[in-house]
Parts: sequence; structure tokens; C-alpha cells
Amino acid sequence: MDKTDTRELGDSDRTRGALARKEQDHGDQGKLFHLPLQRRELIYRVVLQGLDTLTNLKILSIQSNRLTSITGLSSLPNLEQLHISHNALISLSGLESNTNLRVIDISSNPIDHLTGLSQLTHLEELWASYCKIGDFAEIERELKDKEELETVYFEGNPLQLRQPALYRNKVRLALPQVKQIDASK
Repeated sequence: MDKTDTRELGDSDRTRGALARKEQDHGDQGKLFHLPLQRRELIYRVVLQGLDTLTNLKILSIQSNRLTSITGLSSLPNLEQLHISHNALISLSGLESNTNLRVIDISSNPIDHLTGLSQLTHLEELWASYCKIGDFAEIERELKDKEELETVYFEGNPLQLRQPALYRNKVRLALPQVKQIDASK
């Protein structure tokens, strides 16, 4: 552990249970700030259950697992970044209590609706490339009130693939506060 008291566990630990035991052994409950669990091929009951003691967690990286749901994060009020790309998510429900989220990466999930983001008033970046989002009206409805939103990625979605030449202009009209769309400004 480093001198700034930032706690990070992950690469050598195979399951959430091992992380919890390691944290208890060091007397650091509630002090873990970053939990990287990407590419672990973990299932919901291993990853998302038992996170309630990690109340100071700011970054949760659970990409490339087989997750179908993101319920179970309500006990993480300080969560600022959620990296959950390359899973099997079809819904964003379960984020209602995570009002401090600033960055969400849901890329490469079969998500076709953005419902579930209404409480996330501090959202700055939404990475949703290669999902199944197809409706500009929904993007406007779900994201227009996000005043801090500056970056969105919708590349590879039906709404981008149908009219690639008009895509960025439509996003700009729907979300005038956004400064970066995909990899270009």
C-alpha cells in the first residue's frame, strides 16, 4: 500500500472473496479506493455481492466478465468511475444510488436503452460504443440535463451506423453541452 493511504487490490487476487479476506487481514475495511476485477470471468454473485464494506470505493473496474446485471452497487456512495464494458448487460438499472458517478464505460454490452441514468447529475463521460443504442430522442431525453457531461462515445451503435455523416451533428443538437464525441473534438 502506498503512503497516500490509497488502497488498490486486484491483479493477483482471483475472486472477490480473496479481496475481502486480504482487506480484513490488513484491517483496511472501507479504505479500498480502486477495485480492478477485469477479465476474471467472474459471475454476479462473486463480483457484486459483498461490496457493502467498501464504502470509500471510487473506481470499480469489472470489464470483460459475464455480468448481466449491475444491481448491488447501492452501498458504494463514493463511486466515481464504473468501468463495466465487455459484459452482457442489457440494462443500466441499479445505478440510482451512485449519484457521484462521473465516468461510466458500458461499451460493448447489448444495451439498447439509456434508462437508469436519471440520478447521475455529475456525469462527465459516458462511453457507450458498440452497444445497441438506436434512438437520438432517447439520448436527448436521458442526457440533456447532464450539465457536466463533456464526452460521449456512441461509435458502432445503430444510431451512428445508419447515418455516419450526420451522426455527430445530431449528437451535438441533442447534447449541446458535450465537447467531445467519440475520438474527435
